Amino acid sequence: MSNKSKRFPPEFRDRATRMVLEEEKNHPSRWSAVMIAPKLDIHPDTLSKWARLHERANAPAVSDLPDRVKIRQLEQENRELRQANEILRKASAAERPGAERRQHLRRLGERPHRGASPEFNPF
Repeated sequence: MSNKSKRFPPEFRDRATRMVLEEEKNHPSRWSAVMIAPKLDIHPDTLSKWARLHERANAPAVSDLPDRVKIRQLEQENRELRQANEILRKASAAERPGAERRQHLRRLGERPHRGASPEFNPF
């Protein structure tokens, strides 16, 4: 048996990809590739890959999206909310004894210990 893969002409790939994308309107997943591939004598993964590559090639660039301003506003709001959360976290830590040290240790990735120190072992 030969390990050579089949080479398909670009027109065939385009037509098969269009068939998958048209059929995808009826199915929310790539199931359409599984249904169409045997009819075209192609492996479903190959057809699915072609469709995925076609979508990536024809996807709009991020800078072309009309919601660019909205995304910036949401990112700014996200930064402000993170700052507000940090302030609230520090304020609540100030009200509890030892909480600031525990919070500092958590940020460092260490686990705060209660009671005796971890080095102490009576046995």
